[in-house]
Amino acid sequence: MALVQVGHRQFDIDTVVFDKDGTLIDFNHLWLSRTQALVESLVQRSHTARTNQFENPADIHALLYRSLGVDPLSRRVLADGPLATIPRHKLMFIVATVLYQHGWSWHDAENEAEQQFAAIMTARPGADEIRSIGDVGALLARLNQVGITTTVATSDDRMPTEATLAL
Repeated sequence: MALVQVGHRQFDIDTVVFDKDGTLIDFNHLWLSRTQALVESLVQRSHTARTNQFENPADIHALLYRSLGVDPLSRRVLADGPLATIPRHKLMFIVATVLYQHGWSWHDAENEAEQQFAAIMTARPGADEIRSIGDVGALLARLNQVGITTTVATSDDRMPTEATLAL
């Protein structure tokens, strides 16, 4: 164990658990752009596949953002919204529900949500999508130097998480 001082208090610790998004990397920088791409793709697919179902494609656009917990005007993911708080399979269910409410069959809505999430939300992140919060590398190196192990807790899938941490 290592003795770590935080403010005026000291703690004996051997492991620090970090949340990836919002602690190690800028959550909004990564997930807002991906959510925008997801919504735009879903709106386009809805309009193309079911033109007669929609009087105004902006309706599904706004509902997808609201249902996922994104404020498109401020360009922020809401801290207590679904995108920030729940795992991917639940997000896909939300998207499928919105599609279903806008004229898709349930089976088609689920398939479309799965396909779009696989293509957009769970794709391997690029270096341009990752913005660290502070000097994460130096922090992790220093913790390792003093014998403190580190780990990451996230609701994301393993592959994109490992790819993110490698950047």
